[in-house]
Amino acid sequence: MNRNLLAFGILALALVSCSSPELNTPSTTQERPAREKPRKAKPGQTKKSPERASEPKGSPARKQLRMLVVSPEIGLEYDRDLFNHWTTQPTGCDTRDTVLARQDQTGRRCGAASGAWFSLYDGEQLTDPGDLDVDHMIPLSEAWDSGAARWSEARREAFANDLYPFALIAVSASSNRSKSDQDPGEWLPDFRPFLCQYTARWIDVKLRWKLSIDREEAVALRGLVTSCRTRSLRLDVSWNRRPVVKPRAVPKNRKPGGGDPRFSTCSSAIAAGYGPYRRGQDPEYNNYTDGDGDGSVCE
Repeated sequence: MNRNLLAFGILALALVSCSSPELNTPSTTQERPAREKPRKAKPGQTKKSPERASEPKGSPARKQLRMLVVSPEIGLEYDRDLFNHWTTQPTGCDTRDTVLARQDQTGRRCGAASGAWFSLYDGEQLTDPGDLDVDHMIPLSEAWDSGAARWSEARREAFANDLYPFALIAVSASSNRSKSDQDPGEWLPDFRPFLCQYTARWIDVKLRWKLSIDREEAVALRGLVTSCRTRSLRLDVSWNRRPVVKPRAVPKNRKPGGGDPRFSTCSSAIAAGYGPYRRGQDPEYNNYTDGDGDGSVCE
């Protein structure tokens, strides 16, 4: 009997030892997983957030469009005199003359009686400053209906004389009158190579002044930024002084009727005095590749 009790006691002691937390708990070093060392970025690499990575590269116009508030136009009574425009700048020139001088391809100072301008709305080349208007990218009436009606007099004056590179543009008077106070849902430049740049400028200036867009305007702008290539939507100040396109001499061997001999490349055509060719205007356009999709080849 005593032997049985002794054996039972030994067995119970063994079971208690096996279930002891101190004997079965893993050590602290076993419990913590090994930490990965942070990987060093390779030269030239940057750590991008998912939001950044999803944004179109080099084209803020699409992002800016999403930031604009879509709202019905105010429709209050508008008077152009509410915007004091063409005020005198620190240089002594007024705003209009300053913009004309900025776009004058001859580099003359403001107030010059003549110069050379390229109208980006219709592709016209002009030499008389009287043939040009300085257009507000966002027309004053459009600005009024998009939020400027609530502005102070000083803020409206600042808007009307804004020398930000994309806010004012010298164009032919006829093209400016054609645009009038219409937004991109109602009017677009006839000079198609400038179309995407015009879209980017419209969006940029609207956001700069925290002006809203109406629903139809928003639909038109979305369609434009979707159809434009990313690089053509990058704001480019060089458009403000577009070089004069000098007419090429017509080669002696050019055939009557205008058709070129269909060169192997545009470079060969240009060297021979041919081009440029416009889509929908010149049949020769189809003979060459329009690499940048601007509707013109062999420029």
